[in-house]
Amino acid sequence: MESNQIPRFNFRKAKWENFTKDLDNKIASIEADPKNYEVFQKLVWEAVKKNIPRGCRKSYIPCLNDESKEIYEMYIDAYNKDPFSDEAIQLGENLILLLASERSE
Repeated sequence: MESNQIPRFNFRKAKWENFTKDLDNKIASIEADPKNYEVFQKLVWEAVKKNIPRGCRKSYIPCLNDESKEIYEMYIDAYNKDPFSDEAIQLGENLILLLASERSE
């Protein structure tokens, strides 16, 4: 399971009070003129980078422990060789059972 590695803002961890203070202080120094729009954008981006963290979601499978991770890797290898082989089917079923039992716990 691959996840999209695009950096995203984590708005839950944002320091909103600091962001608004920084932004208010920075934009007070520029005039309200359409020519200053790029300057305004740059100031907003600086405040964002300073106060709102960013990150990428890692590849994640819920309830994947060491044992099931090993079976998952074996399943991926078997599936890439022949998705309809008995080995791939059996590994897939074992993996599903392990993940289901982990979820129920």
